[in-house]
Formats: sequence, C-alpha cells, structure tokens
Amino acid sequence: MSTSDTCYSETDCLLLPKSTALHGHASLHETILNIMKSCMGTGCLALPFACQEGGIILYVVGVALIALWNVYAVERLCRCWELSVTITRATPPPIGTTQLGAVTWYAFEKRGLWVLEMLLLVFFMGVLVAYVAAIDDFLSDTPFYHRGVVSLVAGLGMVLLSLVHDMGDLSRASALGLIVLASSCLLVALVGIQQTIRQPQPLSLSPLHWWPVSRQGWSHWFGIVVIGYGVVPLTYNLRDSMTEPHRMVEATSRALSAVFAFYVILGLGLYSLFPNVQGELLQELGNGLIPTLTRLAMSGVVLLTAPLLLVPCSELVEGKLFPTRQERSWQEIFFVRCSMGAIAVGMALLVPSFVEALALVGCACVGVLGLCLPPLLHLQLASEASFGVRFVDSLCLLCGGIATIVSTLYAVGLF
Repeated sequence: MSTSDTCYSETDCLLLPKSTALHGHASLHETILNIMKSCMGTGCLALPFACQEGGIILYVVGVALIALWNVYAVERLCRCWELSVTITRATPPPIGTTQLGAVTWYAFEKRGLWVLEMLLLVFFMGVLVAYVAAIDDFLSDTPFYHRGVVSLVAGLGMVLLSLVHDMGDLSRASALGLIVLASSCLLVALVGIQQTIRQPQPLSLSPLHWWPVSRQGWSHWFGIVVIGYGVVPLTYNLRDSMTEPHRMVEATSRALSAVFAFYVILGLGLYSLFPNVQGELLQELGNGLIPTLTRLAMSGVVLLTAPLLLVPCSELVEGKLFPTRQERSWQEIFFVRCSMGAIAVGMALLVPSFVEALALVGCACVGVLGLCLPPLLHLQLASEASFGVRFVDSLCLLCGGIATIVSTLYAVGLF
C-alpha cells in the first residue's frame, strides 16, 4: 500500500509512514487529561470496596503493578505499530479496519482480526452498560428518580457528548470531568468524616482488611482495579488524536503516575472512613443535601467519561458500515452513536449492579485486551527481538492469562 492511498478514518492510517500519516490536534497535556479521565471514572466509587475485598497490602502493591503493566502494554502496542509498517509480504487488511485491527491482521490474519473486533465491541459496550447502570444506581435514592427514564436520559446525554470528530476534541470535557470527580470525592469524604465524628466511639482500625477476604474478593479487586486502568484498548485512538504521536508512551506514563497516586489516596482514605462498604460507595451516604449533590455530581462524571468509550466503539462500527468513505456525515455518525447508546441503555436495565458489571468486564475483556494482547502481538511481530525481550513478553502473557482466566471464573461464580 502506498502513501498515496486513501485513509478512510482517523484510525485507518496504519500503513502510512509517520511523516505522512494523518494525526489529530491534541497536545501532550490534553492527551494526558484524556488518559486520566478514561481511567478515573465511575469506577473510583468502587475502589474502597476493591480495597476491602483485596486487602490494603494487595490493593497498594497491585495498583502500582497494574499501572506499570499498562505503561508496558502501551509501549508494546506502539512498537507493534512500527513493526507492522515494515511488513510488505502480507495482504493488506480490509478497508475500514481500525489501527489495532490492522496490527492484529498482520500478526494473526483474518481470524485474529475477527476475534479482536468482537472483544473490542464487548469491552466498549460492557463499560457503557456499566456506566448507564451506574447513573441509575447513583440516582436511585434521589426524589426525582424513575427507572427507565433516568437510563434513557443518560444514554441520550452520552450520545450528544460523543458527537465529536476525534478523541482530541474531548480534552476539555475530560478536564471538567476530573474537576467534578475530585469535588465529588471531597463531598464523600466530608460525609464520612461527619459520620465518624457522630459515632459514640472513635473508629478503630481493626475492621480494616490487610489481605484478601476471600478468593472471590480477589477477583472483585482485580476486575475493579484493572478496568480502572483501561487505557490500553484506547491506545491507537489516543495516539491518532495527538499532534506528537511519538510521545504516546510518555503521556501514558505521566498520566498513570497521577492516576496511581489518586487511586491510593482515594481507596485507602475512603476505605478507612467506610470500612464496611459493600459495593459502590454512594450506597453508604444515606439521604440529605450533600449525598444528593454527590450523586448528581458523579452522574455528571459518568456522562463526561462515556464519550471516551462511545467514540472509539462507534468508529469501529462506522469502519464496517461505511468502509469506502474518508469522511462520514453527521447524520451517519449520529445514527451509529445513537444506536450504540440505545443498546447500552437496553442492556443496562438488565444489570443488577454496576459494580458487578465493572468486575466482570474488567476481569474478562480488559484482562485480555490490556494484559494479554500487547505481549502476544509483540511476540508474533518482533520475531527478531532479543531473548530478554521475548522472555518478558512471554512472562507477562502467562501471568496476564492466568490472572484473567481465574478472576473471570470467580467473577461469574464458577469457583
């Protein structure tokens, strides 16, 4: 494929050299904000529960290791992109294939591409379903709640916010979402401090768990924390939105360092204030003005986070529906994204709890896409890599595969 061939979407320029590939307009700092916001969403309210289920020691050490693992995975995907550009012997992937799909095509051909696209759709839709279910959960204790109506309004809001050209246009929404999230966490902490002060006896550290409470508790911890770093499936979308795509690994490293610090402070701090938390934290707040404001604020956080998943999900579908056109009309974009939103709303009405949805999607889809796929692709494409590089890839693939399989089985209740 020559550099004069047409690229049919923002994620279809895989085969173009860096000097001629089309890129977005997001700066390094805007990309860092987008990465942080793609991680720090509604799952933050489940972090104290993850800390309780996994124990304090596993929580802190595990959050750090998974952050490092995600930086490694993003670096491997970026390296795979560079390796795939040099491949000339293989048949090019179908027009409309996303960048990650094209890399997978060169590594595992047609069957690999099909499996990847199914996993991506399940991942994106699974998280969107969890987000709609989260808003429903958050507002269930408010006076204006009506099941079904809330989910419908949430889905419509997600669709409207996702009507952008690429993910670089979402940086301002990401910044606003981070501010709202930080404010919400402060409100939750304030409620916890008030409840602690009102207790007849000071809060003891004895209820806090230092180790996993059970084998299923370990799977809850793993699923919630892994999805809290769900940046790897978005690597190429974020990279394409940058004016300096070669700095994607740097942006990821800086963003996840900040996310790690926030997760440790948030998880340990709120767990100490709510040691008996069961599921998402808003259930522990009771009623009143501050809890209601917190629920509304967290619903806003979810709405501002959802486009970061809905945009790449829709681009995947758009590439299949309209593979031969470089630009999609706004009517076509609206139709696809509205359809994705409607499916998410319908499925969310069947989900009993957004924490359970997060744990299951995190264990299964994010485990495969974030922990297993990058080293597997690199092993397949970097055939001439040194023994040390291939050993690290093999070790990460083995550990990621075992953790994903075991935690998923626990999440669905088979163990």
